[in-house]
Amino acid sequence: MKTIGDKIKKLRIEKGMSQTDLANKLNLSNQAISKWENNFSLPDINLLPEIASIFGINIDDLFEYTKEKQYEKISNTIGYGYKLNNNEFNNFEEFLMDEIKKDSLNHKAISLLGELYIYQASCLNDKAIEYGKKALELKPNTKYNINIINSGYNGALFDWNVRNHHELIEYYIKTLKLNPENKRLYFYLLDNLIEDGRYNDATYYLQESFKNNPDNLNEYYEILIDEKKFGFNNVKDRYYELVTKYQDWRTLFSVADTFAQNECYTEAIDLWYKAFEVQEKPRYTDYFESISQAYIMLNDYNGAIEALKNKIKLLKEEWGIKFGKEVNKLNERIKKLEEKS
Repeated sequence: MKTIGDKIKKLRIEKGMSQTDLANKLNLSNQAISKWENNFSLPDINLLPEIASIFGINIDDLFEYTKEKQYEKISNTIGYGYKLNNNEFNNFEEFLMDEIKKDSLNHKAISLLGELYIYQASCLNDKAIEYGKKALELKPNTKYNINIINSGYNGALFDWNVRNHHELIEYYIKTLKLNPENKRLYFYLLDNLIEDGRYNDATYYLQESFKNNPDNLNEYYEILIDEKKFGFNNVKDRYYELVTKYQDWRTLFSVADTFAQNECYTEAIDLWYKAFEVQEKPRYTDYFESISQAYIMLNDYNGAIEALKNKIKLLKEEWGIKFGKEVNKLNERIKKLEEKS
């Protein structure tokens, strides 16, 4: 395992610095730096912030972690929503890539690397929105800047060739053929086919799902396809029959979402609460996020505030998340809603 002296030596060489250069920056002798790098002594703890600053890293990065601790650090960093600078991101990426090179079938490293990329992309996406808005304020009605904001928020797109999901759909279909055990993909496939208005294809793959993927949600998708063809009011009673038949959270949540998409917000809120009550712990926070947004649509800001407070409580009690990016954002949203209420 690398010592702090080994780390300092590596960082110094990478920066193209001599021992004298580093000693001068720290107002120390060459001998002091040499002793660190040869593991005869350790830097004074009060020097660690300055050493980290010289190399453009966090103090944490001066210490060596066991493999499992490094995995845990990456996972917790993502989970708590800490923003990564380029150096931190590169270190995490390098560690995981090295793990994959050692074992190309290392699912833990491969999965966490994918999560790391998605997380960093999300952080960069937030920055894109921020600067897109600033640019639009400086130069109103600029299509380029409006597109940055719209893309950042994953907004609706007019162009069919841009908004359709044919590549993702092809991937799901191919994966189901090659690896039929990926049964969950049926519902992701159906979501995208329905979103693209490909109802005939959706009907075909729904029948495949009934055969290969026994699940209550198949009946939900059967109604959903008919809704898209014939209208919500023609199938609304069937949705109520479905949630009476299956009192599981997934069915309740799916129907609640559908009701919200059809502006039946009060009914949707009731169904989300019922779904929350029957789900096993730890329960998802999506319920309260959805409920909050529905209350905003109803101009009930106090209801929205209560839902967000319940989300914070749930994060704390069932997910162990007491602070971090997500909690901070929720508190900011509550503050803005309080100004409106």
